Amino acid sequence: MPVGLVRKLVQAVFVAYSVFIGFRFYRFYLLALDRSENFVPRPASIEVFLPISAMLELKNFLMATGSTRYTPQVW
Repeated sequence: MPVGLVRKLVQAVFVAYSVFIGFRFYRFYLLALDRSENFVPRPASIEVFLPISAMLELKNFLMATGSTRYTPQVW
């Protein structure tokens, strides 16, 4: 298989899984607001998005401050 095709396939699977996680979290959110009567457990995979977004925000903060100590190569 060509590398480009494998890359697109992996990206498509990741997007589909992210949408699935988002849908499950939305159902949990509705339960928390008492808009759903069906019990839906909080998806454990949602915990992954917090550290990733925090790391990206830290990088954006460090890059915006103009600090020369931190360079994009570190990240």
